[in-house]
Amino acid sequence: MKSIITPITLTAALAISLLALRSGAQNRATSIIPIVQAQRNGGCSEATLNGSYGLLLNGTIFGRGLLGGAGVLTFDGEGNDTYAATLVTEDMGVQHVTSVGTYQVNPDCTGSLVNGAATFDFVIVDGGKEVLQIATRADRVVTWVIKKQ
Repeated sequence: MKSIITPITLTAALAISLLALRSGAQNRATSIIPIVQAQRNGGCSEATLNGSYGLLLNGTIFGRGLLGGAGVLTFDGEGNDTYAATLVTEDMGVQHVTSVGTYQVNPDCTGSLVNGAATFDFVIVDGGKEVLQIATRADRVVTWVIKKQ
């Protein structure tokens, strides 16, 4: 039997995850996702993200279907990024894409990224070794896991 994840299911899962983040639950064993904290040594800045990061993304674009991809996101430590990935979408198949953009990092290790029309919010974890990111356009639920190479 084919399993179908509806937009309502995805929205509910995202809402629960965000509530777990906001609640500041202290017990990681019962938390849905790990607690994300700012760096203890004075926070983060654009310089926290510097170099090449491998990425894995997946989600749904409403009206177009499922999306998955893998690639490299490179940060220059000064607020600029480049992106190269292979995407697979339900409606268009395999695509090889590249783009350039900008990013901003807040002292609490959250931030935002813009690449063309794509916009994202993220949180930096493990001293800049990993970034958890979500698309911020209303027509999609796409999450990214980005790890320092």
